[in-house]
Amino acid sequence: MVDKLILALDHPDHETSMRAAWILGERREARAAAALAALVRRTKDVYVATAAVEALGKIGTREALGFLNTLSSYPARMVREAAKDALRRHEGEVQSQGKATDQD
Repeated sequence: MVDKLILALDHPDHETSMRAAWILGERREARAAAALAALVRRTKDVYVATAAVEALGKIGTREALGFLNTLSSYPARMVREAAKDALRRHEGEVQSQGKATDQD
């Protein structure tokens, strides 16, 4: 299933690409991080790139977050903001986990 979703990222219908990115993010499929990053690099569709960035934020691996950190100068503001939001959410989750650990 994951392999089919990764292949669907390259589908000519952008809605299909966006849907595949969303599913991969919801499933937190770490194997898809490289393919999602490659999609952001090559697509000219800001909505597809944003969907891939949001998925990378949900996946949250070191590789995914590292890539999101490189997007501060991405041409489309929508993509830059999605990357910033994803990194902020991840940072908040890490801080919340740290506080929970401190209380244990």
